[in-house]
Amino acid sequence: MEFKTNVVLWGSPKVINAQLDFQKVSESGGNVLFSVDELYKAIREDIGLSNKGLDKRQLVKMYLRDPGELDAMSASNQALQRTSR
Repeated sequence: MEFKTNVVLWGSPKVINAQLDFQKVSESGGNVLFSVDELYKAIREDIGLSNKGLDKRQLVKMYLRDPGELDAMSASNQALQRTSR
């Protein structure tokens, strides 16, 4: 609750939208790691840090024991989406 209050009081619209997207994804059982990465990037931008040069999902990969696992999972999800169309 404290984090959400701080987001409302201090976050830009981009941070608020990223937080709402994270909530929606987590409630629907989606991949929260992708949403967390977008939230981190929005927060960094808000405090004046650049995200230039950061690859997709690079921030959240820092917390994983095997960062390549996220890439493999993403590729697997994309393959499943292509076959379900």
